[in-house]
Amino acid sequence: VAITVSPEPDSLEVSGGIAIRLGNRHLLRSGEYRIDARKEGYRPLNAALVIGDDSREATFALDKLPGRLKLVSTPVAAISVDGKPYGNTPQEALELPAGRHQLSLSAPRHQPQQLDIDIEGLGKLQELSVELKPGWAPISVSSRPAGAEVSIAGLPQGTTPARLELGAGAVELEFRLPGYKPRRLPVLVVANQPQTLPEVLLESADAMVQLTS
Repeated sequence: VAITVSPEPDSLEVSGGIAIRLGNRHLLRSGEYRIDARKEGYRPLNAALVIGDDSREATFALDKLPGRLKLVSTPVAAISVDGKPYGNTPQEALELPAGRHQLSLSAPRHQPQQLDIDIEGLGKLQELSVELKPGWAPISVSSRPAGAEVSIAGLPQGTTPARLELGAGAVELEFRLPGYKPRRLPVLVVANQPQTLPEVLLESADAMVQLTS
């Protein structure tokens, strides 16, 4: 019987009865045997082999051991591989099957990142370091006169002059200062792109005149 194991193992044993090896073939009587094959970087193979009167060949395959991935990120991020959660970074030896995988990392106030990774398997350790880009941007604001409260949707953000850290997207800044008219300013915030806005000129509030006669 020709016993073929792919890839070629470092060791191959046949147990369960009399087995005489003749080159790349084995002389076996009819019956049930066990095949034990081992190769570095692969899972051990222990399989049944049933020999009949007309048996001429038997083929087996070794499975690669999973690879190990050392993964760190700035900042700490949630990990997803092929849509399955794997905890948070850092990971010293994340076991993954050999082959290509889609890695996703996400963290508050940062842009999610996706990348394809090729895992060698065979028990090998690979290393990967990822730096996530901010999902916000610094926005510098000022007013004349200074000291105006800046708010978004009624939520205070600071007092001019100020450097605000705002999430990406369209926002409307409102400037308020006692004795002056409120001023609104639409701003498009682009992640990781600092902006310095033109100085906001505040107009004096209309005077109140009380007449008596």
